[in-house]
Amino acid sequence: MRNLRARLPAPNSLVAFEAAARLASFTDASRELGITREAVSRHIRLLEEHLQTQLFVRLHRAIELTREGVQFAKVVRSGLNDIAEVADTFIQHSETPRVKVSATIAIASFWLTPRLPRFREKHPEVEVSVTVSDQPRNMTAEAIDVGLRYGDGQWPDLEARELFRTETYPVCSPDYLKRSSSLRHPGDLVQHALLNLTGSNHVLEDWRWWLEGHGVDQTGLR
Repeated sequence: MRNLRARLPAPNSLVAFEAAARLASFTDASRELGITREAVSRHIRLLEEHLQTQLFVRLHRAIELTREGVQFAKVVRSGLNDIAEVADTFIQHSETPRVKVSATIAIASFWLTPRLPRFREKHPEVEVSVTVSDQPRNMTAEAIDVGLRYGDGQWPDLEARELFRTETYPVCSPDYLKRSSSLRHPGDLVQHALLNLTGSNHVLEDWRWWLEGHGVDQTGLR
């Protein structure tokens, strides 16, 4: 009995035949495979010579599978797909799992970083890449798997889950407090120069939003 090498056509000719049969075009097959149309035609001719069977009928500006070509195309497509699927599972298993995370400076510093050692202990096989920035990121374009950000969770095309709620409150230096007028009630703040956090992550957290939430008349707010 002859061995497989002697019985089987050249692998490249099978790939070229599958593409040409599926696309019904040598030209389209050449574009998909990244080779010339002449190379596709040559692969098909060598395949037909090996099989001693005509697989295509060459028409004017078109090709059609013969009856034998239809039969052979089904077998080749099924066999190549089976090989590709098994190869994919090997490749996926051999790759190191990676998770790309994007976080704001505050979340990365105070929430994410303290939790990374415990995550690595539980999942030593996973490689974690962290991008830290207060600027908005395009998660799709940058292939970010997990984004940690502030907001109301209304982000189109993204799945959002609430991790925790934040508490926003006024702060000032002890020296300022000593030399300023009384700061005992939220309404007292309108008599002071108030500073807002900058950046798109904090557009909803300005002083007007905070004071309104505490029922403060904002007349005279500086």
